[in-house]
Amino acid sequence: MEQETLLDLQELYSKGLLIPVIGSGLSMPFGLPDWKKLILDAAEFFHLSSEDQDKIEKQLAVYDFLTPVDVITEYGVSEIELQKYVAESMKAAKKKIAVTEVENNYTDFAKVSNLRFMTTNYDEYLNEISGKKTFYLSELSGIAVNQFPLRYYNNVVIPLHGQISEPESIVLSRGSYEKLYDSDEFEQEFQHLRTHFTFLFMGFSFDDKYFAKMFERMLKRFQARHYILFEEHVDGAKIERLGKEYGVQAILYKAGKCTHQQAIHQILQEIFCLYDSELDTSALKKLPEAEEEKLSGEEEKVVSQGRKLIESQNYTELQELYLPIYEKSDFEEKTPGFQIEILCGLAWYYGFLREDEYVKDMISKALLRPEIAAGKKKLVFMYGQVLWNLRAFGECKRVLESFVEEKKGLLRLFYEIVCCYAELLPDCEEQKGVIPVYGERERTEEETFRFANVYGKLKQSYINPDTYNLRNLAEYEDLDSQHVAYYWLGTAAGQLFHEHGDAVEYLMRAYELKPTLAACEELARNYLAIAEEKIRYAKNPKVHQVDMNALLKARIRFQYVMNTSDETARHSIYRQSGLDYLRTLYLLRDYRSFEEEYQKIHNDIPDEQSYLLQMLKAENDACYEHTVTDEVLNGLKEEDKEYVRYVCAVNRASLMANINQNESQRIYHEIILHFKKNNSEQCIQDKRILQIVLDSVFFTGNVSFYEEMKKQYEPAFFSDMQELGFEDELYGKLEVAQSRYEDAFWKYKDIATFHILKGFYLRHGKRKECTQLYKDVFAAPPDAMFQTTQFYMEYVLEDIISWKNPWNSMRKYQACRAKFQDDVMRRKELEEMLKIECADYENYEERVEWNRYMLEKSPRYAQIGLYRSILYLYIANLKYQKAMDVIEEMKEKNIFVPDRCDDLVKVCMEKQPRRCYFRQKPSFSSEKEALDQIERSKMAQGYNRIFFHDFGLENPERESVVVFISSLFVLFRYNRQRELEKVHTVYVTYAGIISLQASLWAGEDVFFRMVLQWLKSAPNVKLCAPEFEYFCKAMPTDMGRRYSSEKLQLKLFCEEHPEVVVL
Repeated sequence: MEQETLLDLQELYSKGLLIPVIGSGLSMPFGLPDWKKLILDAAEFFHLSSEDQDKIEKQLAVYDFLTPVDVITEYGVSEIELQKYVAESMKAAKKKIAVTEVENNYTDFAKVSNLRFMTTNYDEYLNEISGKKTFYLSELSGIAVNQFPLRYYNNVVIPLHGQISEPESIVLSRGSYEKLYDSDEFEQEFQHLRTHFTFLFMGFSFDDKYFAKMFERMLKRFQARHYILFEEHVDGAKIERLGKEYGVQAILYKAGKCTHQQAIHQILQEIFCLYDSELDTSALKKLPEAEEEKLSGEEEKVVSQGRKLIESQNYTELQELYLPIYEKSDFEEKTPGFQIEILCGLAWYYGFLREDEYVKDMISKALLRPEIAAGKKKLVFMYGQVLWNLRAFGECKRVLESFVEEKKGLLRLFYEIVCCYAELLPDCEEQKGVIPVYGERERTEEETFRFANVYGKLKQSYINPDTYNLRNLAEYEDLDSQHVAYYWLGTAAGQLFHEHGDAVEYLMRAYELKPTLAACEELARNYLAIAEEKIRYAKNPKVHQVDMNALLKARIRFQYVMNTSDETARHSIYRQSGLDYLRTLYLLRDYRSFEEEYQKIHNDIPDEQSYLLQMLKAENDACYEHTVTDEVLNGLKEEDKEYVRYVCAVNRASLMANINQNESQRIYHEIILHFKKNNSEQCIQDKRILQIVLDSVFFTGNVSFYEEMKKQYEPAFFSDMQELGFEDELYGKLEVAQSRYEDAFWKYKDIATFHILKGFYLRHGKRKECTQLYKDVFAAPPDAMFQTTQFYMEYVLEDIISWKNPWNSMRKYQACRAKFQDDVMRRKELEEMLKIECADYENYEERVEWNRYMLEKSPRYAQIGLYRSILYLYIANLKYQKAMDVIEEMKEKNIFVPDRCDDLVKVCMEKQPRRCYFRQKPSFSSEKEALDQIERSKMAQGYNRIFFHDFGLENPERESVVVFISSLFVLFRYNRQRELEKVHTVYVTYAGIISLQASLWAGEDVFFRMVLQWLKSAPNVKLCAPEFEYFCKAMPTDMGRRYSSEKLQLKLFCEEHPEVVVL
């Protein structure tokens, strides 16, 4: 699987946004009767004539499964009879199958707990083997559109075609098939899914028409990219067709040297185990599972259920199962093996919640009993882990020495790791709270050497440096021990030794052996540590020093553990790793996600991290909201408060640079003045503030103040300005500056230096160089940040913001629209911006609802743009009162009304005083000479139907026309508008409406007002625009002056609707 595809699927899975859609291929290993056999047996069972049975066989031979069902029902067999027969046949076949002995992929799904599934199978194996519950598609209509992604709906299966436990739900006949897929209810219910999820199709064969048609009907409705698993020898033409027509990307697997189930298992492992393709774990040898102890029948049932809960990470359900048994008075009368299983399960639960004192007390009491001490090894490991968590390393060593005689394998490894902690962190037992992996200062050379020396010996003793395999693997007994060994090594390598690269190697192997939340959480922390390595103690950290690839890997793994469906476990993870996760999002500049996750996490962050959390929240608010509340600021130190205020100001200036250049310059000047005033009172040494001031100096071109600063501060403060090229640009040495900017980007190849170089090109109108820069990074993306939807969104919008060319933005979007298929939020956000630019205001109610939804999620500065879209949608659709209500709402919230929309709405509603009009050159004129010119132009261009009675239509009441606004002027000039009222539908483009409104706004005109009022009141008038996708695809390359917006909309609309007559 390609790296980009794997990362996409892991990202979706970690967020809980991937839905596997299961077809019959995954149930084939069980040997159930296939569809062909079911139908033939049904024909015989219901005593169809030999002629009908022959007819059925012929249809089945060409993969037509619908017609044979028609033949059976036409014979007189009711659909419910046929449904019951199919259900009973499959139930009978299932009774003969030993499920546990069949190799299948449903067991892979049993190990994941944050997915939803769909299936077209009736057999219910997915529910039974993986432990998922049924959720009918119709239930979606009873919940809000944004609720289905919530954790409450984890682990559900939507049986699209019914299930055998409810025969009447089974979809068999052509009628029931069409009733499902052609209904309005189906379309509405799938709105929930297509808005939020990506589909991974598995086990589908498209050689038969039935499933091919089902697939087509489903995918036609989905506006996102989906994936499908195919064996590598599948027809290439099929792959191409699925990709081209439906946006479905094929993932190919090889089944030459293994079974199909094993090959699919490998693919699922890479996704569900969040496999890192940059690591090579192919040499990993897996030990067998531990042999189970002999227990009584009832005990075996409980333990089996408990192990499944542990495997699927259902912490709370395990505690609810085991704790009542442990607290019963007869617990000590159970078999020792059963008691140990219960104790270990509870230790796993409370240990994950870090209730270590409770676990310590529970296990220490149990080890005092002789019958438990005899099988103590497993419990001792748990006990040692708890003491390690409590940092009682001395006591941990004594326990390991006294309770276990031989020291080999896992025990010896654990003992030596504890010795390392005791030797290198001798005073940690006296410290309260979590010991940070990194202290406030960097380790000295002597400390670094000492830690490296100890780690080198540990690694040499236990790890093969070439393969990262454990030495003396046989000593570890079973898979559980092997997993724990890698987990302890990974934890120690990261936490204690700061060898995060090795830690990732160990933890990835631990996770591959057993995908536990604990291992995934440690992986995320270590990826974050790798990402921050060069900036952790840097005196002047650079953005380009952050390893963005590692940061993205950290986010995927943090997202996964934070989205666990077990609420108790989730809050424990928030406490342990919530701050690290938020920092990851902040470093990725994903400010919106930070705010959403902060609301979930902040109450669980421990007190000792509260200041770091508050500071991170303040910085994020400064970047996202451009303002910080007093509640957040009040808890900060004075120097941090001042820094945050500077961050707010510089982000406001940066935002306004694309909206109002004068306002941007004013803010930058304010920053400099504020700094001058404070610096005169006390010399400011905060490097963070100095960097912001230098940015302000650069963007205002304030050379004199820059020279003053150079006299006052040491040269190191100006290293970026000089090395990257800013100083040269400030002094007007543009060629030298360009060379430095380009050298910096090709040296670091990161997103920060990319934006610096692109900014230079934009400031100096170097469009050709900017275009080439994008071509270079598209051809060979330097890292994953150049493949994000945010990056492509900036690329598309650049032509609107910087080059004032919306048409080229449409072309860019068409060329890279596949990049947005997995990010519904950004895709809708971008499409809304582009639709406004091309005067597409269709489906206004749905779009207003979307913008309203985004208002709840957006910072205040972004709300102006969202309100602007809402206003434009209402104004273009002639809903003036609704637009006025929005304006009143904005005034109540003290939000600026853009583009004088309040005056425009008033003018459109009724005549206003002169001050409300916008004095500009109008698109149209109602002067006699202008109208005469329109008539001559219509005749010359061949639009002469408007001069015929009833426009030359044979049946006006059944036909539709699309009318230029200028054609309306001709008709109104001769009072012929009543002829339009006879026509079935009169289409008028949105671009034409806007031009008419703008012309009225340019100066009161009785003629224009009359036309506009008629358009608003005429019952057969329908406003229109070409479909947005078609607009982007079919837009002419030579726009120039050939097409006005109205002419272009009308041209493309007519291409889509050739039956409409143009006037």
